[in-house]
Amino acid sequence: MNALDLFDVHRDPFAPKALHPAIDPDARSWALTIPGEPVAKGRARTVRIKTKSGKDFVSTYTPKKTVAYEDTIRYFAQREWNRELLAGVPIFARIIAYRSIPTSLSKGKREDAIAGRMRPIVKPDWDNYGKTVSDAFQDIVYANDSAIVDAWVSKYYALVPRMEIKLSW
Repeated sequence: MNALDLFDVHRDPFAPKALHPAIDPDARSWALTIPGEPVAKGRARTVRIKTKSGKDFVSTYTPKKTVAYEDTIRYFAQREWNRELLAGVPIFARIIAYRSIPTSLSKGKREDAIAGRMRPIVKPDWDNYGKTVSDAFQDIVYANDSAIVDAWVSKYYALVPRMEIKLSW
C-alpha cells in the first residue's frame, strides 16, 4: 500500500455523520471538512513604525484574512478532534481546496469545472492552502507540523466551496 491509497478523494460532502463518533483506538486516520471558501496562507507583511522617541520599529504580521481562516480551521478541528495530540509519528496529509466557480465562466467552461475537467490554474498557489491547514492544526491535532512527512494538496472548482482534509499516521 502506498501513501496515496490512504486517501479517499471522492467522499460525499453531504453524507450525514455523527458529531462525535466513537473513536476506534486503532484508527490511524481522521478527516475534516471546513465549509466555505478556502483561504490560502497570505504572505507575511512588514511595516515600519516610528516610535515616540523617533526610532524606527519594524513589525511583521499575518494578514487578517489568513488569521481569520486559520481561526475557523482551529474551531472545527477543536470541535471534531477528541484525541491526544499526535506526536512521535509520521503524518500524511491530503488537502483538497474546492473553490467557488467564477461567475465569469461560460456555460461550457462552467460545466467542465463542475465535472472536474477544468481546474483552477490561478493564484493562490496550491502549497499555500497546505500551509494554512498545517499551521492551524498545530497544538490542536499534532504537536508540531514538522511531523508531516508527505502531503498531497489539490485545487478544484465546486458548487459548494470547502476545504477537505484527511490525515493518516
